[in-house]
Amino acid sequence: HVLIRVSNFEETCKWYQDKLGATQKLSWENDGMKFAYYDINGFSIEIVGDGQPKPLIKPKEVYDVLKNEGLRLLCFSVDDVTTAYGELKSKDVIFLNEPFYMDKINKSLVHFFDNNGNVLELMSEGRASRIV
Repeated sequence: HVLIRVSNFEETCKWYQDKLGATQKLSWENDGMKFAYYDINGFSIEIVGDGQPKPLIKPKEVYDVLKNEGLRLLCFSVDDVTTAYGELKSKDVIFLNEPFYMDKINKSLVHFFDNNGNVLELMSEGRASRIV
C-alpha cells in the first residue's frame, strides 16, 4: 500500500471514493490523527489526516515531478488510457497533461492531480485510442 498524508482528511477520502471508485476497508483515530484504508482494484491506499502537515508544491509539468527525491507519483494500470481519461475528465479531475504514447516502453500515459496536488498516473499497454 501507499500512505498519503493530508490536512483535509474527509475531503480526500471523498475525492478518492468519488473520482477513483475507492472503497473504504478500515478507519480509526489515534493520537489526534485519522486513518483510513481504501481499496482501488486490489491496491490499498492509506489516508492519514488532521494535524499540520507541510504543504505539497504542485508541479507545472510531468518532468517537474521527477526532479525531487522520494515517492513521486502513484500509477494505476488501465485497459485504455483515453477511455479512463475521458471518465475522469467528466468528473472534473484536473490533468497535468493529455494522454501520450511513449514508444520506448510501448505504453500510453496520462498524469493528473488528486485534490491535494499529488500526481497520479494512468498507464495502458500500446497506443491509446484517439482522443476525441
